[in-house]
Amino acid sequence: MTTLPQFDPKEHPRFIAQITQAVMTRGGKAEGAGEVRFHCPNPSHPDKKPHARWNVDKGKWVCDSRGCHTELGGGATHLAKLLGIALPREPKRASAPTANKAGGGDTPTPVSGATMQPLTAAKRLPLDFVRSLGLSELTYLGAQAVAIPYYGTQPGETIATRFRIALEGPDRFRWKKGDHPQPYGIWRLADAQKAGWVLCVEGETDCWTAWYHGVPCLGVPGKSTWKSDWAAYLAGLDVIIWQEPDAKDFTRRLGATLPGARVIVAPAGTKDISEAHCQGQDVAVLVARLRETATPVADVFACERQDRLAVLKRAAAPVLDEPDPIPLVERAIRALGYGGDVKPPLITYLALTSRLLSQRAGTMPAHLLLTGPASSGKSFTASVALRLLPLEAKAEIDAGSPRVLIYDDTDLRHRVLVFGEADSLPAGEDNPAASAIRTLLQEGSVKYKVVVRDPDTGSYVVKTIERDGPTVLLTTSVKSLGPQLATRLFALDIPDDAPQIRAALAAQGVLEEEGSAAPDADLIAFQSYLQASAPWDVTVPFARRLSELIGETHLATRVLRDFQRLLALVKSVAILRHGQRTRDTKGRLIATIEDYATVRDLVNHLYAATVSGGSLAIRATVAAVETLRATVSQPSGLDVANQLGVHKSTATRRINRAIALGWLVNEENLRGKPYKLALGDPMPVDVGLPAPELLCEGGCTVAGNTGRATPPPSPQSTNGAGTALAETVRSLLALPPVEIAAFRAALDTASPNDPHRAHDEEAWRRFQDVLRYSAVPPAR
Repeated sequence: MTTLPQFDPKEHPRFIAQITQAVMTRGGKAEGAGEVRFHCPNPSHPDKKPHARWNVDKGKWVCDSRGCHTELGGGATHLAKLLGIALPREPKRASAPTANKAGGGDTPTPVSGATMQPLTAAKRLPLDFVRSLGLSELTYLGAQAVAIPYYGTQPGETIATRFRIALEGPDRFRWKKGDHPQPYGIWRLADAQKAGWVLCVEGETDCWTAWYHGVPCLGVPGKSTWKSDWAAYLAGLDVIIWQEPDAKDFTRRLGATLPGARVIVAPAGTKDISEAHCQGQDVAVLVARLRETATPVADVFACERQDRLAVLKRAAAPVLDEPDPIPLVERAIRALGYGGDVKPPLITYLALTSRLLSQRAGTMPAHLLLTGPASSGKSFTASVALRLLPLEAKAEIDAGSPRVLIYDDTDLRHRVLVFGEADSLPAGEDNPAASAIRTLLQEGSVKYKVVVRDPDTGSYVVKTIERDGPTVLLTTSVKSLGPQLATRLFALDIPDDAPQIRAALAAQGVLEEEGSAAPDADLIAFQSYLQASAPWDVTVPFARRLSELIGETHLATRVLRDFQRLLALVKSVAILRHGQRTRDTKGRLIATIEDYATVRDLVNHLYAATVSGGSLAIRATVAAVETLRATVSQPSGLDVANQLGVHKSTATRRINRAIALGWLVNEENLRGKPYKLALGDPMPVDVGLPAPELLCEGGCTVAGNTGRATPPPSPQSTNGAGTALAETVRSLLALPPVEIAAFRAALDTASPNDPHRAHDEEAWRRFQDVLRYSAVPPAR
């Protein structure tokens, strides 16, 4: 996407307003952060849903739909032409091989010209002084221009040249071809080192004024050009940032890499020090006075953050006022056209919310892999959950170089990293880029070393690229991933059975006739509020007890990582319900057993599959073969498909998985022939996750996902030993069916005066609850 320089939104507010008004007539709806979603105006794209986005502040638009096969977006001028809006003035391109705007590209419009005498007169600086800085005049594109050399640390070393091609207007500068933005005034930093401090300003003319008054100064050629590497030039200095009116972004960019800097906000009526000089003020005295009261950049950021939180809190009030936002999320998912079992997109939503957690050593957010056959709804499931997140929460990569994540400068902190297809992830377990992604997912940050050529010495040096998280990965695939990456992700199978397909078809019919609702603006504002409050530090006070119970039945090594993801999901629910949660003495949000109960209801089948290696669908397939063998000696794949009520391709995929696990055997030796299925190894007991009641010492009750904790009642057993009850339940879970039946028979015939009867009755009730929560299949 590109915005032509003549149409800077700030320079043409009426033009931008016209576009925004036209966009709103095309089903436009504000999504926050200056974004408006609307129906794509591209004539070759029949956009039934509003896939296009218009950014009012940046003057840019883009279409998210893959069905938009022509140009996917552009600047304000491009959108205006599609909407039939007249341009303020037609842009004209001039061919010039000698220079560019940012180094190495085409040259935009013709120049109006600039010379040193009127330039220095406008800045009220002596011409000889400015000439002493190396400035000169030359002819550029048929007009006069001023060449501004950027010197390096070595005497006489010119590292870049910038041309001043106009005295006024938004289009005043060009870079010499092949040159790129550099800090202005590097060669004068020795003066700053002697003084112990430096003033950072935007542009060259402020530097001339500062140097003329003896103020140590470094210039940044445009507020968007600052690079983190430049902070090394200012090491050991007290850095003062001059913030011009409406230039908070300049402070943000510098402050992000100069955390110890302080900020001078331009006084009323004085844009910059050049203007102060032209007003007749003593710049040295002015800067010295303002420097004494300069605000630490950390305080500036904190103040901005509080102001933004207040705005977002008002926008998210309808959700924040709810005792439990999760039902709102479920309704929003339905409204966006999702049919059938709502668990997959809701699990996805909770996994994406785990991006907000503070990532301590040994913890991990809930990375998610959506799996299933082609056209099963994986991408739609992901897109529904993503549409309830603001733009600042997402970093989407549809396709690109294996190292795009390393070199791309997108902020990954508390973001969702979306790879639309797992094929776009770096291939191979031993690929350095793949290793970097795995480290980012597990550790929350990554340091990637590359060899680059030093522009000053010409020799090759090692450069370390650092990418900070935490980041949640969301991707889809029709097949399993490599083991090292797979163990870092929850694998969520998208249902493809007959009821789900019918529900999805019904939802598509409704969408076609009635259209889809826009994403809930309140929920998007809610996630923006949570994002602005990140990181969220949440504690799970029953984690130790939960780990003990899981450790008794879950023996696969990957459960260590799955346990961290389980805790991350529980913490995500606590974040969503934070208005009804308390904090401990360390300020951490306290998750409750109700939060665990909500997660358990959603992901119990995922953990059951982790322990046994097979999902509920695979178990149902094996059970279907067992049932069929009562009447068919060697059932085929078609027999299984008919028994399950699924398509033959779905049944084949499940059968192959069951054969790989050893639960089924194909006795047909000839390739291409129908299956001749027989039972293989017995399926392991599928106990799933512990029931919520077992997490309470002494017994407890769990409310139905209301977001409010219910205090545990007094133990009902005759001996009052809650821990003894839990031990009895665990013993029952370990017994074979014959012994369980004997226990029940003995309980039925026990004397009413038996002192242990009440205890055993309560243990049996809880044992039945565990079976119900865990969905243990009947013993064969």
